[in-house]
Amino acid sequence: MANVITDPVIVEVKQLLNTWTDRGRLGTQYPQTDFTISGVYLPAGNSLTVKVETLINPTDGAKPMIVLGTPGRDSEEWNLPEFTLNEGVNTISPQLTGKMVYIRYISGNKTPSGKVKISFENTTEYIKHPLYIQGTTTVDDFINQMKEAPAEVDAVMTDNKYSILVFPSVSILKFLLPGDKQYSPNNIDFLLKLYERIMKISWDGMGLSDSDPNPLHHLPSADNRLFVTESRKPLVGATMNATNYRIMVTNLDPQIKKMLSPTELYGNPWGVAHEYGHLMQQNNVKPNSMREVSVNYYVVNVKEVFDKELGRSPFIRKNKSYWDNMIDELSHPKEEPNYWKSSADDMFSFFDQLRVIFGNDIFRVLSRIVREQGNQNLDLSLDDGKKYNLLSKLIEITGYDLRYIFEKWGMLNSLNPYYKESINRLIEERNIQPSSYDEVFYLVTPYSTPNPLPVLPLPLQGIKTYTNTDLQPTNELDSKNKYCNYESKTGDFKDKRDGKIYPYKTYGNKDWFMTNLNYADSESIAVPTDLTGQVYGKYYFIASGKNVCPSGWSLSTSSDWKNLISFVKQNYELSDSQTIASLKCGGDRDKVTDGLWGKGLGSYSEQELINKVGFNMLPAGLYDSNIAGYETKEDELGSGARFKTEYWYVQNFDKYTDVTSRNNRNSRHSSSVRCVRTSINANNVQSKANFEIEIINENN
Repeated sequence: MANVITDPVIVEVKQLLNTWTDRGRLGTQYPQTDFTISGVYLPAGNSLTVKVETLINPTDGAKPMIVLGTPGRDSEEWNLPEFTLNEGVNTISPQLTGKMVYIRYISGNKTPSGKVKISFENTTEYIKHPLYIQGTTTVDDFINQMKEAPAEVDAVMTDNKYSILVFPSVSILKFLLPGDKQYSPNNIDFLLKLYERIMKISWDGMGLSDSDPNPLHHLPSADNRLFVTESRKPLVGATMNATNYRIMVTNLDPQIKKMLSPTELYGNPWGVAHEYGHLMQQNNVKPNSMREVSVNYYVVNVKEVFDKELGRSPFIRKNKSYWDNMIDELSHPKEEPNYWKSSADDMFSFFDQLRVIFGNDIFRVLSRIVREQGNQNLDLSLDDGKKYNLLSKLIEITGYDLRYIFEKWGMLNSLNPYYKESINRLIEERNIQPSSYDEVFYLVTPYSTPNPLPVLPLPLQGIKTYTNTDLQPTNELDSKNKYCNYESKTGDFKDKRDGKIYPYKTYGNKDWFMTNLNYADSESIAVPTDLTGQVYGKYYFIASGKNVCPSGWSLSTSSDWKNLISFVKQNYELSDSQTIASLKCGGDRDKVTDGLWGKGLGSYSEQELINKVGFNMLPAGLYDSNIAGYETKEDELGSGARFKTEYWYVQNFDKYTDVTSRNNRNSRHSSSVRCVRTSINANNVQSKANFEIEIINENN
C-alpha cells in the first residue's frame, strides 16, 4: 500500500497472499480482504487509463487487477467488476455508476514475490478520494479532503496493517469528527486501535499466535485486512452483517454510530465483534442452527476485556433470574427438549455453562483442534455431521463424559442414530471413565456451583492436539484378504496381455470382474499405497476413450451399473441401502480397526451377505494427477469407490451414504475400472466347473 497518494496517482503495490488461501489454513467461514487502496474514485461515464510497470517479477506469473466498487456497499465481491492489467497501458471502459477503485494483486503462494508500479496518469479521468493513513495524514488534512470531495465519493481510513474503513464523508464528520472529545485530537487513531484490538482479542480466543511452533496456528496473514463499510440502503432483517471480504452496517444513524464512535464501540463492542466473529467462525463445528451461536465464542472475550478496562463489573451475559428459570427447565422439561431448535440466545447459554465449568481455554483448544483436523474424515454434507464433530470434540477436549449434559439440553435425541452410537464408541475408545461430576454439570450457572463440584473452572484433561484415528490399515492386502471373499465366483479369466487372472461373476446377463482392473499401460497410475495393484488395481484416466479392458470385455457403463444394482436388489431381496452396502468389502472402520472403508454414515453389510453377493468393491478413491493426490476428502483412499464409465463420468460409492451417484469429472482425474461382458452363458445355468474349463480353453 502506498504511503503517499501523489498527483498523478502512482501506487507501488506488493503482491499479497490470496485471502482465500489464508482462510483455508484457518478453516474460517469468510475471508478478510486482500484489496490494496488505490486512492482513486472513477466517476460515472469516465474511462480509466492505467499504466503497469513490473518492478519485481512474480514467481507465479500473476497479474494485478483493478476492482471497481466497494464490497457490500456497491455489490458483493462476486459481482464487482474486475479487470486484469497487462504490462504497459490499459484502458478500462466507462461505467454506468461511479465506483471506488481498488487494486488486487494476489498469489496463492505462501510467500508472494511480485511488485508493480501502477500509475493513473490521466488526472482528468478520476477523483482522488479522501484518505486517512494512520501516521501519515493529519486529522485537519483529512477533514479538508472530505469537504472538498463530491458527496458521492467515499472516504477511506486505514492503519495500514489491520483494517480498512470505507464510509461516506457525511457519516465520518457526523459521528467521528469533530465529536468524541474524550479521544480528540486522535480519535480516528483510537477508533482504528479498537478495531485492531477486537481482532487481536478474537485471535487470542482462537488460540492463534505467531510464537506457536505450528505455523497452522499463526495469526491471520498481515497481507489480509478487516474491511468495514456502510450499506447504501437499510439492511433487511439485520443491523449489521458479514460475508466475504467485509463487515457492513446498515445506513441508519444509531447503528452507524456503533461503528464510527469510539465511545460507542469501546462501551459496547458486541455488534462489531459479533460480525468479525462471523468471518472467524469455523464451519466444521458450526451446525446450521448455530450460525448466530458459535460466532459469539470470542465476542465474550472482547466484552470482558473492554468492560474490565472501563472499570465495570465482570461481564455476565444473563442475569440470575434467567439462569434460575433455565435450570428449572433443564431439570423439569415440559416436553422432550431439542437444543437444535432453541433460540440462539438459549443455545449460547450452553456455552456460557461450559465457559464457567472449564474456562475460556476450552474454546482455544477447540479452535486449534478444528484447524488441525481440517476436513479430514468429516462428512459435512449433513448437518448432523457438524453436530457430531462439535459434540465429540467437546468430549475429547474436556476428557469428561458429557452425554448427560448433552441429553439434558436435548442435543442427542434428534441426532442420527449413527452419530449417537459414534459418541458411545468414542467414550469407549478414549477410555473416558465416569465422574461424580457428570450428572451435575448441567446445574452450573455463573451464580452457583452445585455439589460435589470443586472451585471452577476445572482443568481440561483431554486432548490438546488432533490425532487422526481413522487411518488406512498398515497392511491393506491383509485387510482385503480378510474381508473380501471370491468363493461365489462364476469363473476365472486370464488376461493374455500380462497373464493376470481375474475372478468374475455373472449378475443377470452380464459377467463382471470381481476385482478392479490391474493392467499397466501408458495411461494407468498406481495407487500410492498399493504399487503392485494387488489390493485396488490401477487408476485409469476417465477422459480417455480407450478401452483398457481385455479383448472381449468392456468398460462398465452407467447402464451396466444400474442393471447390476437392480439385479442384486431383486435376487438377494434387499432394500436400496442394503444393496449398496452388500457390494462393498474390505472391512468398515466403524466396526473394525483394520477396515479399508473409513468411518462414515454409509452402511456396511454383515460378512455373510458380502460373501454371498461377491462384488467386492474397494474404496480406491479418485486420483488427481495434477496434484499427485486427492482433490477432496470424498475422493481420498478409504472414502469411496469411483469407477470410470462412458464419456467423462464416474460412478460413485461413498462411505458417507447408502446411495450411488454419477458425475462428470475432468481430464486430470483417474479412477478404478470394472470390466464387463455379455455373459457367455445366457441362461445362467452352466456349472462353475464348465465355466472354468471354457475359460482355460479360451486362454490356452
